[in-house]
Amino acid sequence: MNTRIFSILMVWVLLASAVGFAETHIVGGEEADFQTIQAAIDAAEEGDVIQVNAGVYREGLMVTKNQIDIVGAGSEQTIIEHTDTVVSYLFSARSSLEGFTINYIGLEDRPAIMVDASSPQLSHNVITGATLAGIEIQSGASPRLESNLIHNNLGSGVLVYLNARVTLVDNTIRENGLGLVSHPGVEIRGAGEGELEGNNIWFNGGSGVFLHEAALGKITSNSIIGNNLHGVAVENRSVAELSFNTILWHIEAGVRLKSSREVTLNGNLIAHNLLGTVGNDEAELPTQTNNIYLANRRDTFNVGFSSQDALMTNRVFSSPNSRSLVQGLSQVGDLVTQLKIEITQALYQSFIENLQNIELIVAELYDEANLSEASSARYNIVIRLDENSLAADQARSNL
Repeated sequence: MNTRIFSILMVWVLLASAVGFAETHIVGGEEADFQTIQAAIDAAEEGDVIQVNAGVYREGLMVTKNQIDIVGAGSEQTIIEHTDTVVSYLFSARSSLEGFTINYIGLEDRPAIMVDASSPQLSHNVITGATLAGIEIQSGASPRLESNLIHNNLGSGVLVYLNARVTLVDNTIRENGLGLVSHPGVEIRGAGEGELEGNNIWFNGGSGVFLHEAALGKITSNSIIGNNLHGVAVENRSVAELSFNTILWHIEAGVRLKSSREVTLNGNLIAHNLLGTVGNDEAELPTQTNNIYLANRRDTFNVGFSSQDALMTNRVFSSPNSRSLVQGLSQVGDLVTQLKIEITQALYQSFIENLQNIELIVAELYDEANLSEASSARYNIVIRLDENSLAADQARSNL
C-alpha cells in the first residue's frame, strides 16, 4: 500500500477512535432503541442525535451533556408533558430541541423549560401550560429561541435573569401572564440581556417587553400589539435600543421609561396607545429618529415625547397613504378587542392580513422619505407574518 495513503488511513482511524462517530438514537415505536427520551439522553454521547417518533411522552427531561440534538416529528405530533419542569438544561452547551409541544401539566409553580448555565437552541416548538414562565433562563445561560410558539403560560412567556442572555428570533409570544398576577410577554432583569428580532408579542397580561434591574435590550423589527400594560417598559437603570418595531393598541404607553438610562428609538410605528413614549423625571431623555406617532390618545395634551421626533409623523399626514393607514390601524384595533375575548382562526387570519396591509403602507412611507433600511425592515415584517400570502409576494418584489 502507498505509504502516504496508509498514513492518512492511520490518522483517520486514530481520530475516529478518539472522537467517536455520531449516532442517531430512535425513541418510540416497536423497533426503537429506547421507549423514553431520557433513556436516550442518558445513553447519548456528544454529537449524537435523538430522533423521537410521534407520540405523547409523559416524562421530564434533564440535559447535562454537550451537543445533544433532540428532534421530534413536529409540534403537533410529538408532545412531552410532565407535572414538574418538562425540560431542564444544566451546564449543557450547543444542544438543541426541535419539533415538540412542551406542556406543563402540574399544579406547583414551575416553568415549562428551565435553561441554567447552558446554551441550547430551541426551535419550532410549542411551549405552554406553565404556572411560572414558559421558559426561564438564568445564571449566565445564552440560549437561542427561533420560530417557537410560546403561549398560555401563567407567568411571563420568556423570563431572563442573573446575567443570562437570550436571542429571540421569529417567535410568537402571546397570551402569557393572564393569571391573577399579570406578567409580560418577555421579561429581562437582573443584568440580563436580550436580542429580540422579528417576534410577534401579542395579548400578554403585562407589558409586551419589560426590561428592569439594569437589563439590556436590543429590540428590532418586532410586532408588539395589544398587551395589557405597556408595549415596551424600560426601568431601573436599563438600556434599550428599539428599531423598526410596530407598537400598537396598549392600555398604557407604547414605550414607558422609568429611571432608565440610554434609550434610542429609530423607525418605530407607535400608535393607538394611551401615550406614545413617556418617562419619569429620572429617565434619561431618549434619542429619537424617524418614528411615526399616531393617535396616542393623551399625546394630544402634550404628554410624552412624541413632539421630540415629529418629522416622520408630519410626513405621514401629508402623504396620500395617510387615510389608508389611519383606517387600517382602526381595523386592527377592532380585531385586537375581539381576539382578547376569543381567538378564532378566522379572526386571527384577518388580524394577520390587516397587519400586513399596515406594514406595506408604512414601508411605502419610509420609501417616500428615502429611508431604505426602515422600509426594508417593514417589508420583512410582512413576509414573516405570512410568507405565503399575496402581501408577502408584494413585499418581496419591493425589496
